[in-house]
Amino acid sequence: GNSSMVECGSPTPLIRVRVLVPVLMLAASLNLCLQSFFINYFEMGNLTTFLKNSWEEVTQHVTWPSYSSLQSSASLVLAASLIFAVVVGVVDFLIENGLRLFYESL
Repeated sequence: GNSSMVECGSPTPLIRVRVLVPVLMLAASLNLCLQSFFINYFEMGNLTTFLKNSWEEVTQHVTWPSYSSLQSSASLVLAASLIFAVVVGVVDFLIENGLRLFYESL
């Protein structure tokens, strides 16, 4: 045991001290970092400017695909996913039955 740790009747408090203290210290330092980040980079003026610029980018500068293009892309992804699922299922079935036959023959 560690002589610098104080035991309180069971090993549970010792484990709590060893685990929770570093976790709480990390959480506190992370909280301070996040607070300074938001204070420095997301002041109200900067946030408003960011949102305005983002809205302008999305509405005026982004070229969005057509609905038919989205449909064909979605259909392609669906077909590829189904084919992949069938291939993985067949390989799983073959490996499972092959290993079962192998181990039953031993």
